[in-house]
Amino acid sequence: MISYDTLFVVANAAVLPALFLLGAKLVHLLASRRIWLSPRGARPGVELTVLSMCVAVAAYVPGLWIGFSTEGSAEACVQALDNPMRDEGPAGELTVVESQFPLSRECRWGDGTRIDLVPLWLNVVIFAALAGVVIGLVLTVSRLVRGRPGNPTNTPSEGEQLK
Repeated sequence: MISYDTLFVVANAAVLPALFLLGAKLVHLLASRRIWLSPRGARPGVELTVLSMCVAVAAYVPGLWIGFSTEGSAEACVQALDNPMRDEGPAGELTVVESQFPLSRECRWGDGTRIDLVPLWLNVVIFAALAGVVIGLVLTVSRLVRGRPGNPTNTPSEGEQLK
C-alpha cells in the first residue's frame, strides 16, 4: 500500500509546476503591464487555458487533502466541531461521505449534524478555473478558424489590405 508521505509528495509534485507557472505569469504581468504574452493569433486563448488549468490543479490537489489524516477522517471531523469537550459533541454514529467532484468530505452524525470539511470557496475557485479552460479553448478555436487563409472573415473588403 502507498504511504501517506508518498501520496503527499506526488500531490505536491503536481501542484508545484502549476504554482510556478502562475508565479511566472504574475511577474510577467507586473513587469510588462500586459495581460497576454502575445495579443495576436490564438496565443491568448492557449495562455488562458493553461493558466486556468494551473489554477484548477493548484486548488483541487490540496483540496483532496482537507480532512485527510493518518488517524482517519473521524479525528478531522471532531476537530472541525471546535468543541473542546468531546462528550458534548453530536450523538450517534459518525460516517464520512466523500465526493471527488465537486470536492466534498462531509461528516455526518446519527443525530443529523453535518459538517463539510472542504470550504465552499475552494469549489467556486475550481469551477471558475474550469470555466476559464472552456473559455480559453473556445477563444483559441475561434481565433484559429477566423485566422485561416481563405476564410470569408479573413479576406479584405474592397480597398483594404490584409496586414
